[in-house]
Amino acid sequence: MAIEQHTCLDWDIWYDYFGCPQIDDRAYDNGASDLQAAVNSIPAYCDIADFVFVLAPSIKHSDTGVMMSRSTWGMRGWCRVERTAAVLSRTEKPILIISSPTAVLLSSGNEWARAWPGEGDFTVEADRPKVKALTDELLKLKCHSLWLRREMLNWRFYQSLFPRGQGHPQKAEEDIDTFLQRYNFTSEHQHLEQGGLSPLMLASIEGNITIIKKLVEGKADVNELMTWDIKDAQLEGHHTALSLAAALSTRTTVLTLLQLKADLHIPKDRLGSNALMTAARFGNSDVLPLLVGGPSDLGLQNNFGGRPLHVASISENPSATRTLLQLRCDPDVATNIGCPVLCFSPQYGTSPGHAEILLKARADPNISRAPVGASAISLSENWMRKVREGKATLAEINLALCNRGTPLHFAALNGSLEIAKLLIEYKADQGATWSEQNFTPLALAEQQGQEAVVALLKSVAAGQASG
Repeated sequence: MAIEQHTCLDWDIWYDYFGCPQIDDRAYDNGASDLQAAVNSIPAYCDIADFVFVLAPSIKHSDTGVMMSRSTWGMRGWCRVERTAAVLSRTEKPILIISSPTAVLLSSGNEWARAWPGEGDFTVEADRPKVKALTDELLKLKCHSLWLRREMLNWRFYQSLFPRGQGHPQKAEEDIDTFLQRYNFTSEHQHLEQGGLSPLMLASIEGNITIIKKLVEGKADVNELMTWDIKDAQLEGHHTALSLAAALSTRTTVLTLLQLKADLHIPKDRLGSNALMTAARFGNSDVLPLLVGGPSDLGLQNNFGGRPLHVASISENPSATRTLLQLRCDPDVATNIGCPVLCFSPQYGTSPGHAEILLKARADPNISRAPVGASAISLSENWMRKVREGKATLAEINLALCNRGTPLHFAALNGSLEIAKLLIEYKADQGATWSEQNFTPLALAEQQGQEAVVALLKSVAAGQASG
């Protein structure tokens, strides 16, 4: 990195702002064709770049007055195109998110599979079908690249995503042989020799109901376990057709698999999450009610003590949080290391809509929990020690903060301005202290250089003092 810093003046930098000026109606713009060509070029620049930097501080939009942040960047359709183009590029590259002068985060990697461009927000609604078409082209380029390298297992997975990228339009019926030929299978059992996804798993991701039924009628095992990890989408572990559909397909697909006797509790990913948690993590709110076999399912924990509501709160879809609350999830449930649901979204930079929904469901804005169990207590003590010694990374401070930190501490530490505003609106205590050093939310925000949150907290404190 030191060499790169010395030569940074030699870098070629492309700034996407020049490719997408926000004209309300391009149809009435004299340079519409050139403008559209500039917009359409965005994926090409992302493809050839060595690094993709996202500048997403918490800041007020000068025209609309709306707060813009990392989470709103992730909601915009064209921003999702950039992310998808970078991920589906022919060469791997990091996506670095800069949210403050001192905060640079590396994208966790599978947001592209949880938030598709065609489902994003658009200033110009007519862009939605164009973005879906672009997504289709990006998938074709990815598949072509994988085919040339003969990476057949990955190629089949990406082939199955075409319907997902288009919002699962209705598919024309086909026979088994045609389906198998599309995936370069010579038989329904070839995957047992080659590894990778079974025809039933691929059909389930596609949402191909006709083929699902025909395969099961032909004795395909609806509960067969995946023996290959889909690392690009972070679908790793013992998945089945049901849990893959829960992540990437439709309500009708999940319902069909359940009717064909798919088991809710056989799938377990590397983190110990079942199909319900997988659907929650991918924000697939439509399928969540189908995957709850009983009230106890809502309290099931993964290997880290997380429950369905925790993983839903870090998805790109706040409706997943709302749906689980409607199913009677406890809004104040905490993990083994003491982290309540309300503290998850600030750490992951997801939509403040999660926090708003939780607070409306009477989540405690001042909740503070301690670790439970010897292992969790030991881990927490290690993280707290690093904080005391000044050696903790931001991730480790977040983990330490689970031990009796409040939601406002988390929002301040991570620069989550919108969530901080919501918490203050719901009477969060700005004077709450954490750790032996008695850190207040303001102290943590100042320590991390979260200028917007610092300004907010000082402004509210000044108003309370004068009032």
